[in-house]
Amino acid sequence: MAFDMGNYYASNTDVWIFGSPDQYSAFATVLTTHKELKRIPADDRGGMDLLLLPIARSVTREFVVIHERLVHQNGRFNMELIIGGSRGGFGLLAKTFRRSVRRHSGVPDDHFHIDSDEEALILPSVFLNIRGPVDDVEDRLDELVPPASDDLLPDMSWRDPDLWDYEPLDDYHSLFGRFPISTNSEQDAPSNGGQRSSLNSGFPPRRG
Repeated sequence: MAFDMGNYYASNTDVWIFGSPDQYSAFATVLTTHKELKRIPADDRGGMDLLLLPIARSVTREFVVIHERLVHQNGRFNMELIIGGSRGGFGLLAKTFRRSVRRHSGVPDDHFHIDSDEEALILPSVFLNIRGPVDDVEDRLDELVPPASDDLLPDMSWRDPDLWDYEPLDDYHSLFGRFPISTNSEQDAPSNGGQRSSLNSGFPPRRG
């Protein structure tokens, strides 16, 4: 499964997601069954890192939040996609991936959007373009998502990796936006790696 980051400077970044039917089904299961903070850095083929926040509890309504940030981990700079939400919010994303699998035509253009039309999405937000699954996506990744030279900021040369520690993401209140979480709710991120910024889900991510 590949995550393709659109124009970083756009007011609403559009992240394109590619994968096979099996990968989409597996990711849908991860979205609804993960218990703790889950960090999945991209492999050496590129793409975005992924960070799944724990499912939010004590919410006043169902919601999903999708952000991105620049991070340094695994010896390189990369963009990290952050996904969080209530049980219903994660379920909404999982349902969309499963709908894509059921409608599988083998054509990436047969896609679904998660954008401002989705009432559960907390704004400001990154938008998702879930491309139609392709059976041989691993073999066609370079064709579907050609490697891009401008995935990161143009001023990266002055950023010192030694001064760019990966920041822990402790809770939803570290993100932008107003979240429907009860003020007396303790939304924990486990201490074994709860950090701020990174996205990838064990599948091969790629940016275009």
